[in-house]
Amino acid sequence: MNNTKFPVIEKARAWFYRQPSAQQQKYKKWGTIGAFALVALGVYYLTGQNEKAPRVAEVQKDVSPQKAESVIQDDIVTTLGAQIKQQGNTIDQKVNDAVADAISKGQFNLAPPSQTGQGTATLSTPTQPGAAQPGQNSAATGSAAPEYPGMANYPAPLNNGGAADANPDQAAAPIETQWLGGISEGNGDIPLNTPEADSAAKKNTIQLPVGFMKAKLLVGVNALTGEYGSENPQTLMFRVQAPAQLPNFIKMNLRGCFNISNVSGNLSSERIIVLPVSIHCMTMDGRYIVEGQVKGFVSDRDGKRDMSARVVSRAGRLLAGTVLAKSVEAFANVIGNQSIQQNVSPLGSINTIKPDEAVKNGAATGVAGGFTEVSKYLLNLAQQTSPALETGPGKDVMLFIQETAELTIKEVRIK
Repeated sequence: MNNTKFPVIEKARAWFYRQPSAQQQKYKKWGTIGAFALVALGVYYLTGQNEKAPRVAEVQKDVSPQKAESVIQDDIVTTLGAQIKQQGNTIDQKVNDAVADAISKGQFNLAPPSQTGQGTATLSTPTQPGAAQPGQNSAATGSAAPEYPGMANYPAPLNNGGAADANPDQAAAPIETQWLGGISEGNGDIPLNTPEADSAAKKNTIQLPVGFMKAKLLVGVNALTGEYGSENPQTLMFRVQAPAQLPNFIKMNLRGCFNISNVSGNLSSERIIVLPVSIHCMTMDGRYIVEGQVKGFVSDRDGKRDMSARVVSRAGRLLAGTVLAKSVEAFANVIGNQSIQQNVSPLGSINTIKPDEAVKNGAATGVAGGFTEVSKYLLNLAQQTSPALETGPGKDVMLFIQETAELTIKEVRIK
């Protein structure tokens, strides 16, 4: 039975015993060290060792600014102003020289200017609104000639390694997004090809993928062992205690569903073999039934497959009765043999019953024969009474679904 008063302790114990023996030894080792550390910390704080002498307040020195700071600032401003003025006189010429040098080296990826007979360059790209046309005087447009290195107008930079963009307003091609790892629809980023609807597909069905869920045994059982138990399995019912955990961290709310399973005993491992048969659910509004056949297995709290159980054998009294019957039979045969006289002759040995002990011989022979039949009957019963594996209700197990199951949705019809 589960400890209902302290469920947290019970869960912690179950988790601890599910770990391997080597891991349990590590937990015990570090748990002992942690306990000693906690005790040492408690003694340290309870004895007041953590109290230390207060620190001495540091003395802050008052540093007053120097009075000559304004004089230094004026000197710096005067020097920087003179340098800025000197650089400003030559900066335009330096910029023009740098741009002309870069264009001549092809760093801006510009086409060379087309020279005219008058020594001026014209644009090699389509003119913009308000710009001077080829052959048109700049004075006619009301704007002066641009002051550019070489007194020329250059075309706009070319795109894509020298090829001009024929249609700049055309939208760029969408970048295809690639997903690596889990399964996802990408929130619309990756259009998935929707398979065509199969006209022969069954309607009103739900696919239950491979997964696992917590369950509780609702009824106890004495599982039979041997060939008779495997050929005649017993039926049990489990109740799902938590939502089912499906692949890719997806959960399905099957809490409260019932699972029907067949069980049989395995005497060599002292465990009850559980084979789920079907699962039965209802919708929250109570209008539909969802049920279907499933295939899987269960694991106990120790993490091993099937349920642990204790061996119960009721053949002890039958075997003891058989031994007693055989003992009485042997004593009766001894008493009967004492009333028999054996005569040996050349023709062979002849057994004769003593006349005065004939009654004793008959009684002993009858008792021996009767107890012979009793011993056979008791031995036959002992052979039929094979050991059973017993477990009570309320056992927590983990129910596993090992194949994708198809659950049918049925409407509840009340007359």
